[in-house]
Amino acid sequence: MAVRSFVPAALSRIIKGIILAIILLLLWADTSAPLGLSNARSLGLGGAYTALARGNEAPLWNPANLSFKDNPGFYVNLFSLGAFVENNAFSLNNYNEYNGRFWDDQDKDNILSLVPSSGLDLNAQAEASALGLSIGSLSLVSYALGVSDLSFPKDPFELLLIGNQMNDTVSLKGTSGEAYAYAALSFSFGKSILRKGEKEIGIGMSLKYLQGIAYQRIVKASGEVRIQETGMEGESDLILNSAMGGKGYGLDLGIAAKLSRKWTIGLFLSNPISRIKWDRKTEERGYQFQIDSLNLSNSGNDSVFLSEDYKKDIDPFVTHLPLIAKAGISYQAKKILIAFDWEQGFENGPGVSKTPKLSLGTELKLLTLLPLRTGLSLGGREGFSLSGGFGLDFGLVFLDLGIVNKNALMPNNSKGVGLSLDCGLRF
Repeated sequence: MAVRSFVPAALSRIIKGIILAIILLLLWADTSAPLGLSNARSLGLGGAYTALARGNEAPLWNPANLSFKDNPGFYVNLFSLGAFVENNAFSLNNYNEYNGRFWDDQDKDNILSLVPSSGLDLNAQAEASALGLSIGSLSLVSYALGVSDLSFPKDPFELLLIGNQMNDTVSLKGTSGEAYAYAALSFSFGKSILRKGEKEIGIGMSLKYLQGIAYQRIVKASGEVRIQETGMEGESDLILNSAMGGKGYGLDLGIAAKLSRKWTIGLFLSNPISRIKWDRKTEERGYQFQIDSLNLSNSGNDSVFLSEDYKKDIDPFVTHLPLIAKAGISYQAKKILIAFDWEQGFENGPGVSKTPKLSLGTELKLLTLLPLRTGLSLGGREGFSLSGGFGLDFGLVFLDLGIVNKNALMPNNSKGVGLSLDCGLRF
């Protein structure tokens, strides 16, 4: 027997704290992401950029590239902006199909079938940079970035859409989330250790001062709702830690080699050393709920529904940026460029995955003024992605645009989309 209409209303009260946490996490992520997202050329090439980045782009991809002779003598990044949002269930076409209309039983079944059995995953990222400068083998870059990673179980969606069966259990297990945003000032340099004809080998380093902006993590999320003949019973416990400021440092290392005029290889290690101490407005928030024999006859009685919310100060705490390794190779001919990257994270979390990511990108310059780019990537957090973009190269001034779609060629069919735009001066 299906549970009657009081179930969705009661459930909405139980998961109120979780929904609030999700909103806060997404908002924080949108305010500020994996390094390099704001570089439109790299986005258009599918992220295959470790061996290609030069000038003020090099610190976020491989500071060793600053050591090469083909590095611009003077490079100014006027602005760079990038954002990416994704989920593992719904596309824009799905939203347009079901938004604003009455859902019959078939619609509800179709919507629920789009959510994987593991639950709904959401990821929002953004990055911004402005007025970065490189002169020769030295670079100074400032940027702000942030990322969120959220997971929500499927059971509550099933209950809200189609109700539940007697003696069934709705679990909140699997709810998790983390988000952070920070600004950074990075000083980078490259040092040549071998030059012999067209062959070069260089090393590089980036020293970063980190200013924490905001941090939030779901520390605990547990609970379940049980549907029984006597009514609905259940409990839930949600605990979040947050902070609104902190300071820290980070270090990036790289090595690169030009094997010939056309071939370049590079290896980059991001954040082998990093630390942010969050010490401003560090708080713990808790949301606890308990339901005792809720049914149609007493659904308006608050005595069967107990809730307790609290907030308290906590001690400062320390987090570390994710360790990521990248290796890249590029081939540069007169009219065409081909690049390949391998990326390996060492943990699963916001903006990082233990699953290796492979990227392939090409750039075609039939017209020097209008380079055309395309790329694809496999693995990592996003799985399969297609990307593209173009540039306007006026010599001294350049403007680049890049776009990426997850699991689709067109944005309407994609379950994630990213966009990047940047502009600068180089000579």
